[in-house]
Amino acid sequence: MLQAIADLSGLCLERTATAQVTALGAGSLAGLGTALWDQAALARLPVRPDRAVRPSLPADGRDAARNAWRELFAEVQPAGTAS
Repeated sequence: MLQAIADLSGLCLERTATAQVTALGAGSLAGLGTALWDQAALARLPVRPDRAVRPSLPADGRDAARNAWRELFAEVQPAGTAS
């Protein structure tokens, strides 16, 4: 799944070694929302990546996959809704 996201976004993604990263993310957002933390404090949190995933799909393949997704999505989108 991470590879597919990297391929379609064209971005290098890092997977964390921390198993409970969802809880860390929720806590981080809560800290930001209550002004207990700022972005500089979050940047200092000890989150270590254990794997980097780089896009392997060429740009023309990425564009073709995105266009196919848009076409498929347009077919199943309810009438009267904006895309």
